[in-house]
Amino acid sequence: FSKQLSIQDADYLIECVQKLPEPYREVIALRFFEELNIEEIAEIIEKKQGNVRLLIHRGLQALRNIMKTPI
Repeated sequence: FSKQLSIQDADYLIECVQKLPEPYREVIALRFFEELNIEEIAEIIEKKQGNVRLLIHRGLQALRNIMKTPI
């Protein structure tokens, strides 16, 4: 998310993230909105770093699918 987003794009992105199941939504928010690293996220959600990486990966896949779906 390093590019500057328009307000409309940012609103759409947030709307799509909110549609994710809770575990994915939480790690995506911590990683990309709070800009925490994997180790910090693992500590917060009390999971191993490998599990956090997997949740982020699956969460991003789910987010891509949501964003492909027409409004």
